[in-house]
Amino acid sequence: MQSERFLPNIDRVETHDGARYTLDTAHSSTSNVVPWLVFAAGVPLAAALLASWFLWQHFGRVSLGLTALAGLFVVQMLLTARVPARLFCNQLWHHLTARFGRGEIALRGERLWSGNSVGIFRSGQCRDVGDFQRIAVAVYRSSPPIEAAEPASESQRHSTLQHVADQQVEPGDERAVLVIEAGTTTPWLLLDGYSRSETLALAEDLERRITAVRARQTARAPLPRVVIVETEERSLYPPLPADFDRRRQPWWLALHLAGATGLGALTAMAGQAGALQNGLTKIAILFGWLLELLLIAITARWGGTPDQTLGGESAE
Repeated sequence: MQSERFLPNIDRVETHDGARYTLDTAHSSTSNVVPWLVFAAGVPLAAALLASWFLWQHFGRVSLGLTALAGLFVVQMLLTARVPARLFCNQLWHHLTARFGRGEIALRGERLWSGNSVGIFRSGQCRDVGDFQRIAVAVYRSSPPIEAAEPASESQRHSTLQHVADQQVEPGDERAVLVIEAGTTTPWLLLDGYSRSETLALAEDLERRITAVRARQTARAPLPRVVIVETEERSLYPPLPADFDRRRQPWWLALHLAGATGLGALTAMAGQAGALQNGLTKIAILFGWLLELLLIAITARWGGTPDQTLGGESAE
C-alpha cells in the first residue's frame, strides 16, 4: 500500500477495506490555555487539600456529623478541579501530538477511527458508520463563500480534489472544523485547524466512501451530502445542543450549594476548635467563601445560546 499526497497536509493510503488518512499535526490548531487550566485546577485542588488537612487535624474534637457535613466541601472542590484537569490533559496530549506525533483518520470496513499517536502511544475513537447522520464543515460566518458544487462525474470530482491538493495553504486562510453528527451525542470532532479547502475536500472524500459502505448495509439510509455550517464562534469547536449547558446547570448548582453547606460546617468546626483565632485560618476560610460565591455566580449565569445547534446548508 503506497501513500499518496491527497492534500497539502494530508496523505492518503488505499487499504483493502477502506482508506487511511495521515494528518500533518503541525498544522492543527493549538491553544495557549494550558497555564490557565493549571490555575483553574490548582485553586480548588489546593482548597480541597487544605480542608482535608484541617479535618484530619481536628478529627474527633467536634461532632462526627459536623465533620461529615464539612466533607461536602472537599468533594465539591475535587469535582470542580476535575473539569480543568481533564482539559489540561487533553491540551497537553494535543500539544505533544502537534510537535512529535501525527493524526490519523482510517475507514476500516464499517468502522471509522480517528485519533493521534506519539511513538507507541495512541489515543482515539472508533465508531460505526451506520450511526452517522451527516458530515458537517464549520467555517466563520465572515468567510468568503465556499464553492462546493457537486461535480457532474467521478472524474470531475477527482479533478477538483487534485486541484485542491496542488494549492498551497495561505497563512491567512481561515481554518475550519470537520465534525460528524451521530444521533443525540455530541458532534464528533475529526479535524480542526486546517484550511477550508482541505477540510471540505476531506469531508467530501469521506462522505463518498461512507455512502458506498452504507449502500452495502441493509436498512441504512443514504448519508446526506456534506453540510456547510457558518458560525461566529472563534473556537470553531462543534456547536453543542441548545440545552447542553442548561441540562448540566442544575447538577452543578446543586453541587456548589452542597459545597457551600460543607464550607459552613467547616467554618463552624473552626469556631468550635478555636482555630479562627489564627490569622491564616481566617484568610483561608474567607478565601473559601469567595471561591464559593464565584462558583455559584458563574453556574447561575451559565446557559446555552439558542443558535449553538448545527445548522447549515448542503454542499450540493
